[in-house]
Amino acid sequence: MNSGVIAICDKEEVYAKRLMEYLDKQESNPFSMQLFTTLEKMMQYEEKNKIEILLIADGLSEKKTTAFNSQCMILLSDKREQTDRADQKVIYKYQSSELILKEILYYYAEQTGKSRNAFTGKQAKKLIGIYSPVHRCLKTSFALTLGQLLANDRAVLYLNFEGYSVGKFPFFNLKT
Repeated sequence: MNSGVIAICDKEEVYAKRLMEYLDKQESNPFSMQLFTTLEKMMQYEEKNKIEILLIADGLSEKKTTAFNSQCMILLSDKREQTDRADQKVIYKYQSSELILKEILYYYAEQTGKSRNAFTGKQAKKLIGIYSPVHRCLKTSFALTLGQLLANDRAVLYLNFEGYSVGKFPFFNLKT
């Protein structure tokens, strides 16, 4: 599920390519990626396509920052002690890629007013418990069937807290 485009614009092509490859592989990143090494190519792309998040090198951003139409613009700085500017967020570009992704998603959520779960596709977790003090009332069979039905459209984890309950069912082939 792609929510939009993250564009990386940096003159350091090797750095930008590796960052793009890492971000593109992450499951928590719902965006598709674009890489640019010049402002001109990025602006040509932006004329035809919408850019949700623009990661731009600090040196490139000073030229035409008002011309960008991206919803969230983040500067990639090579100075560790860089503070956020008045209307732009700044990320230290040589920290771990995992931290960069977390900061990108945090800034994007802050800027757009969305929660992180809204654009990462994560759903709230539900816990369904089945309990009966009566033994042999088919609660385990019911719980397994319910789990199988729910597994058709979401991830399901079945936990049974009854001692040695798995041995009752022949379709579980446990070898010890």
